[in-house]
Order: sequence, then structure tokens, then C-alpha cells
Amino acid sequence: MIDLSFSDWTLGGGGGAVRYGNLVVAKSAYRNQPGGGKEPVATHIFATKPVTFPAGTLPVSVTLPENTNLHIFAVAAG
Repeated sequence: MIDLSFSDWTLGGGGGAVRYGNLVVAKSAYRNQPGGGKEPVATHIFATKPVTFPAGTLPVSVTLPENTNLHIFAVAAG
């Protein structure tokens, strides 16, 4: 089993750091609010650090967490 953890997308409202070896793939100076406003807090989209499998092996399944606040946009194997 491989733990794929993600940093908080606002890094704790700007007071935290990128964790778990995550890579920042995109960053915005604000996040949108319901009704059209902008909240001036930096937001991030993260990728996990690459995972290397032993030679000759491939993953056979991916089990996603039941956390409805987590959004997975892509899973790839290279």
C-alpha cells in the first residue's frame, strides 16, 4: 500500500508549508467565493511525488478515500 497524502490547498490560509513531498502544479493568488467574490488567499493544485514500482510489476488497483472533500483529477501510470 502507498500513502498518497495532500497538503491543504491554501497551506493553512498561507501560514503552512507544502507537505508529503507534494509538487505544486498550479497556484492562484485567490480563490473564488460563492456569489462571485474573491478571497485573497493563495491556493494550490498539487501532484504527489512520483512512485516507483519494482521492475516487472504494475499496480492492479487504486482505492480512493471516502473523503468527499478530496478531488482527484487524474491518475496516471508511466
